[in-house]
Amino acid sequence: MAKRSEILAENRRLREVRFKLQPYQRRFFTSTARFPGFVAGWGTGKTACLILKGVALSERYPGNLGMIFRKTETSLRHSTIRDFEDYTGLTVPKVHPIVEIPGTGSHIMFGHADDMRSLQGMLQNVNLGWIGIEQAEEMQSAAVFDMLRGRLRRILTPNKEIQSKLIKLGVLKEYVDDFRKIPNTYPEKERDGVIDAVINKLGE
Repeated sequence: MAKRSEILAENRRLREVRFKLQPYQRRFFTSTARFPGFVAGWGTGKTACLILKGVALSERYPGNLGMIFRKTETSLRHSTIRDFEDYTGLTVPKVHPIVEIPGTGSHIMFGHADDMRSLQGMLQNVNLGWIGIEQAEEMQSAAVFDMLRGRLRRILTPNKEIQSKLIKLGVLKEYVDDFRKIPNTYPEKERDGVIDAVINKLGE
C-alpha cells in the first residue's frame, strides 16, 4: 500500500483533459442552483460532469473542501474513484480517501453510506464548500441528504480572476484575501451583492 508521502509526490500535477460538453451537460456544469441535479441515462457523462464541476470549484475557490459521495463503498471505490483517477491523473488513498487538487490548496473527500457512524465522525466539525452525490436515486431515505446539507457552510474566497469580474461589476471594491473578513468592512447590502455575484459568475 502506498504511503501518504508517496501519493502526495505522485499527485503533483492535475492531468489536462479537454471535454466538449453537450448542451444538456453544460446546463448542469454551469448551473448556479444551490442543489443542481443531472438526470440522464447510462453513458451520458454524469460522472464526468460531476468530477469536472468538483475540480472547477476547487480551482475557482482556493482552499475549498468538497466531497464526492455514493451509497456503497464498493461502487464508490470501483466506479466513482476509478473514474476520478482516470480523468484527473490523481491517486486517491485507500485508507483516508481525500485528495489535494494541485496548486489550489483545495481538497476533495470521498464518502459512502455503508457506515453512517464512521461518516458522521469523519464530517464532525468539517465545513464543506460543495457536495456531489453520484447515483442519488440509490439512497433509500433523506437521512444522508440532510446530514450532508448541514455541512455546507464553508465561506469561500474566489480566485483573483473571479474577483476581478466582481470589481468590474461594481460589487467588490478591491481584492480580498479572505471573504470571511468582508462583514467587518462592507455594509450588509454590499456584502449580499458580492455573494450573489459570486454565485452568478460560477458558470462563466
